Amino acid sequence: MVVISMGVFAAGAQAESVALIVVGLVLSGLGLGASSPSLVSSVANAVDEQDLGVANAAQSMVSQIGVVAGIQVMSTIAGGADETAPYAAAYLVGAAIAFLGVAGSAFVRSAARRPVAVVRAA
Repeated sequence: MVVISMGVFAAGAQAESVALIVVGLVLSGLGLGASSPSLVSSVANAVDEQDLGVANAAQSMVSQIGVVAGIQVMSTIAGGADETAPYAAAYLVGAAIAFLGVAGSAFVRSAARRPVAVVRAA
């Protein structure tokens, strides 16, 4: 959905359509919201229980670095232009990078599940 949202953003920028931008925002929000639980679960399953806090912090930090890097790359491509073409190009680059992320996710392997410790009240 994020890849598609970038395409919709590019079309919205090119057509100067607020409606398309709103559709792109909805698709982007749905795509990122749907991917977050599985990402957090993958990180949590990859570390020992005592390292969950550090793993969560690292995942959060890398996510924020990605946000800042993405904003900077797309802003650099758009260059503060007055016309819409550079913005459409920036969104298409964003779509390509999001597609690489989707392709990279194909290489994530399932980890063996660890037994969950059950704590019983005394």
